Amino acid sequence: MPGLPSVFTANSHEISDPKEIAYLFCKYFTNIGPNLASKIPASEKSHSSFLPPKLVNSIFLEVVSEEEIIEICGTCLSGTAVGHDNISVSDLIKDSINKIIFPITSILTYPSLLVLYQIN
Repeated sequence: MPGLPSVFTANSHEISDPKEIAYLFCKYFTNIGPNLASKIPASEKSHSSFLPPKLVNSIFLEVVSEEEIIEICGTCLSGTAVGHDNISVSDLIKDSINKIIFPITSILTYPSLLVLYQIN
């Protein structure tokens, strides 16, 4: 596989200084978004005019089980989300899930039961 070129052309000038090349690439990619945005014509329409009508009184919830929550918590990567105290939130959840599973399941389940009750 061939290597990268050592000389680039910018504004009809050949550039070989790696720092200047890096600077010009950075400048180019930093300005892509603003340059494109400045070319988009202003619109009188609101972004919401492109969306479908709102669904009123519509929500979809499923009852969750303790097993499902424990399984999901088991997929958390160990050693991640470490705070300044060097405690991993994912490890803390994994270590304590059996002690907190009932309240978590209740919180996630009862609102859905209330919604189902109100619909009927």
